[in-house]
Amino acid sequence: MNFLAGLAIIAIVLLPLPAQAEKCAGLANLATFTRDTAMEAIFCSYNRAKGGTLLPLRLTADWESAKADALVSPLLVATYFERGVETGVLVAARQQLENGAPNGSHVSGANLSVYIFRKKNKRWVYQIGKRNVIEDGSWGNPPGAQLVRLGEERFGLALNSGSCGQGQCDSGFIFIAISEPSFPILGYFSTGEDNGGACTPDPYEQKSIGIAPCFSNEGFVELFRLPNSAYHGLRITYQGTANDKKSFHKVVPKNESLCYRMVGSAYKLVNDPACRNYKPLSAVNKNKGSTTEVSPRITRPSHD
Repeated sequence: MNFLAGLAIIAIVLLPLPAQAEKCAGLANLATFTRDTAMEAIFCSYNRAKGGTLLPLRLTADWESAKADALVSPLLVATYFERGVETGVLVAARQQLENGAPNGSHVSGANLSVYIFRKKNKRWVYQIGKRNVIEDGSWGNPPGAQLVRLGEERFGLALNSGSCGQGQCDSGFIFIAISEPSFPILGYFSTGEDNGGACTPDPYEQKSIGIAPCFSNEGFVELFRLPNSAYHGLRITYQGTANDKKSFHKVVPKNESLCYRMVGSAYKLVNDPACRNYKPLSAVNKNKGSTTEVSPRITRPSHD
């Protein structure tokens, strides 16, 4: 799992390379917004048949992947209405390659870039982008990504994030705001953990061999409206069991609801006695034909 602390977030707006500027200038004003046209607008060289761009760019047309340093591919392409304007987002994943295959370990993923287009006079016009938003995923591959409505006029990305190590698995997600020009990371949120790969239900084995007792919990994610706030509140309700923080050999119930609110530029955990009682927003918001996930469903990683 890639935790937010220590991540180097570099705010670089990716513009067309100088050698490709003339070609890309026309492509950045699109008649249709699709996976292919968005990638062509940003990267100029794009292989539609392979669904990606190789770096260096000259290798893309003939798809000489064995010689390439990296592969850039569309992870998410979606449209939505923001402040009455039809908007499109392209999330591109850049994977390092070795002999044509993603190169990495279980703790290294792909670098994600975000690009925003807006529709004007029946054309899609490129507005803003950021080359290095976050690195996440595992074994050189990117995480899953969903478009989420984080407020009445605020949108973001929910990235699946999770890992397994030494018999214990953790799952969660990361929120990234795309309605803000700097695309800030709003926080990492746990949605469950278990130690199914390193535990035993047998009391004798627990005591004599020192194997931990088994625990497992899952968090259910909901958003709810907050008065006088541009961003919705976030609630995660956990069910199951957890390891007692004070004793390795003790398992305790984990049945609680945690509430988060936007404080400054990130979601912060707040002490809110009414947390369980807030009415959740519906799971799916339909906006003029565009469907936006409101409550991301996070998939728990499987044990090695």
